[in-house]
Amino acid sequence: MKRAVSAIVVWGLGCTAAPVAGELVLEQREVPARAGMIAIPDAARPAAPVQPLPASAEAPALPPTMPGVLPPEDAGPPRLWLARSEQDCSIEVRTAGFPAVAIGGDHFVAVQRDDGGNADFEGPTTVELRDRDGGSLESLAVFDEMAVFGDVDEASVARTCRRERAAVRARIAAINERLATGFRPLRRVPVQFPWRLAGAPALPELDADPHQRPLEALYRGGRFVTRVRGVRVVQSTPVTGWRRGDPEQTLDSVVPTVLALYHDDATGLGLAALSYESASCMSDSNTYLRVVELTDATLRAAAERSRWLVADAGDQDAAG
Repeated sequence: MKRAVSAIVVWGLGCTAAPVAGELVLEQREVPARAGMIAIPDAARPAAPVQPLPASAEAPALPPTMPGVLPPEDAGPPRLWLARSEQDCSIEVRTAGFPAVAIGGDHFVAVQRDDGGNADFEGPTTVELRDRDGGSLESLAVFDEMAVFGDVDEASVARTCRRERAAVRARIAAINERLATGFRPLRRVPVQFPWRLAGAPALPELDADPHQRPLEALYRGGRFVTRVRGVRVVQSTPVTGWRRGDPEQTLDSVVPTVLALYHDDATGLGLAALSYESASCMSDSNTYLRVVELTDATLRAAAERSRWLVADAGDQDAAG
């Protein structure tokens, strides 16, 4: 069991038995993308009844699937803070305004968290400065629960926690001062966000009229694709480095799920948040940002169809 001293947990694991090889291959099957008016079939998943929003309703608030890396649209300048706690000592780092782009558009900043998987402690939380292509420029350490508490005996936990909390507070102050000017948060693009289906993030089934469906973003056949399911493909752009490993050698999903898209109108920077989590509780449940071009057609379709975003009806494990 994890100690009370912990950083904020992100997208908790759906700890189920690892899928058998046959199931894994079925779930990872890629469908090559082709130009034209096509619908791209999804991997097999249980159907879930959903209710689309009526045309007069406001689009649902997009929930941050990873606090700090996926902020709400109204976040201010990028910043971090230590959460208050009623416990004797707790280290919970919270963030807002990430990812954010430098005013000149030549680099951006994001928070990267290692949730530790099934370990007793989480790994490092860092603030990453990256160039326009996504390459690392600098990594600023915030907190590493595993490194601090992994070998600490029970009698020393409280003293160690107080010392580390002071150190984290000082690091946060320095980072906030550095990011206080010269950066602005990217806005979140209103594409359909994944639900947790069978323990892993996946796009929900849609029963609505095809002309009343939201824009979706996904990876298929080596391409970043945006589409209105069953109606048309809006964008199909080749991407490299998104597919991961061999399905027979990993419990991770080799095909990423696109959790969210971000865009800066002034600089044109686009980012995709990716997950490689599968139904296995041993899979990678962290979130990764990748630079991606978002076309005008994608941005326009997302805005026009935002009223049809479908709210998550809850973890479908319980509905099975």
